[in-house]
Amino acid sequence: MQVFLSDLQHKKQLDVAWREWIGEDSATWPQRAVVGAQLDGGLLVEMVGLAFR
Repeated sequence: MQVFLSDLQHKKQLDVAWREWIGEDSATWPQRAVVGAQLDGGLLVEMVGLAFR
């Protein structure tokens, strides 16, 4: 998962939401990268995921 934040100071809030969505056990989390980015349209966060089976 690639996570783009308009303000990296929001990473702690992202981590809270991430744990609610994915769970507390970080061993089962998908890989992710969190980076700061200038996002259009007033967006605070944008995520790009890749899934396969």
